[in-house]
Amino acid sequence: MSEQILTMAPTGKNGTLMPLDVYEQLKEAIVEHFLFQPEMTEEEILQNLAKHPVASVHIETWFRPMLPDMVARDYLEVVEGSQPAVYRLKVIRC
Repeated sequence: MSEQILTMAPTGKNGTLMPLDVYEQLKEAIVEHFLFQPEMTEEEILQNLAKHPVASVHIETWFRPMLPDMVARDYLEVVEGSQPAVYRLKVIRC
């Protein structure tokens, strides 16, 4: 069985267990797109990931728990007052 990670949510809701390798691939793909476009809505992030050669395989199943997790882990932040929610890269951790 592959190694798993429990996603987090900024509101303290229960997370989702997902394969660590998939988590890392999606995280890397999401961060990569923010380097070219500093602020994106959820829809824009999804459109970009759909074109990504690795991430496109996993977005259907795993995208929904990723954005709240990345906010909770301080990778992304939601632009205050944005409607729909606009995300931007907060910290790049190596």
